[in-house]
Amino acid sequence: MIFRCTQRLLKGTKLPVIAQPLEPATPLGEWYVNIVPVPFAGRSLVLYTNPTTLVCVVAPGRALHTTLPTFRTRLPALLRRLELPGEWIDTQLGNLSETIVARTNNRRVLGSMNDLATQIWFEAERYRSFEGIDLDRLEVKLADNPHGMLGYKDATWVLAELSGVVEPRPFPHRPSPPRAAVELRTPGFDLRVRPALGDAVLNELFAAAWPAHVARGFADVFSRSLAWVGAYASQQLIGFVNVAWDGAAHAFLLDTTVHPDHRRRGIGTALVRQAVAAAREAGAEWIHVDYEPRLEDFYEGCGFRPTAAGLIHLTRPAP
Repeated sequence: MIFRCTQRLLKGTKLPVIAQPLEPATPLGEWYVNIVPVPFAGRSLVLYTNPTTLVCVVAPGRALHTTLPTFRTRLPALLRRLELPGEWIDTQLGNLSETIVARTNNRRVLGSMNDLATQIWFEAERYRSFEGIDLDRLEVKLADNPHGMLGYKDATWVLAELSGVVEPRPFPHRPSPPRAAVELRTPGFDLRVRPALGDAVLNELFAAAWPAHVARGFADVFSRSLAWVGAYASQQLIGFVNVAWDGAAHAFLLDTTVHPDHRRRGIGTALVRQAVAAAREAGAEWIHVDYEPRLEDFYEGCGFRPTAAGLIHLTRPAP
């Protein structure tokens, strides 16, 4: 197998680097490898990503030579968890013990790996310790993440096509947006994805947070939303954010709100990060947000990067 390592990994590898390796004989015969951070001091994961399918294997550690044994154990186990045919798996892994180290040469793959690394960080934040991270669950979640590089398919679907489980088909295959509410516990407050929210509860929160707020209905808003997240303390709604959607690749973060009595506790950051994760899981490739200059540090801390954009205020007379 060919392992194309980032420069950071190459610096510590104890294996020879091949300048121009032969093309892999099978779709799973080549892997891009990088170190990804996790929110636990002094700990990290090594991310192995197949450029053909973007299926991922994660291994605790910081070096190629120390994590390769884990990769060779976890890869066949992952393919079995994805319910791929055993004969096909055996064919793909015929050269699993071979190690050819090379440099990365595809920026699109590296860009997708950056998105995957961000998802890994957010998933790891849900655990109390590095040792507690459920790597099996993490790998399956990464495999269910659609990518523009794959025509908005996910790794699971591409693997099913390659193995003959399903007939190849183009976009728009993607998982349906999540419809059931999901509750995530965070110290001091709970986050709920797609909770049932009435107009009265939301208008009460908005009135407390935004003095100029005018009461309105939210049913039409939710019918067009990809997801929304509520923050609760003692069963009271204290924060909210909505994710609108264009029906394809783009999601839009709207109405980030935290009750004045509960600000400066990390609730806004947690809401935004959970909304980003929900948009990613539902199949969006990009998420946009507009904000006032005073909020630039906040949104950059949530992972957003400034970009040029245009805006027209439609309710004002044209100049």
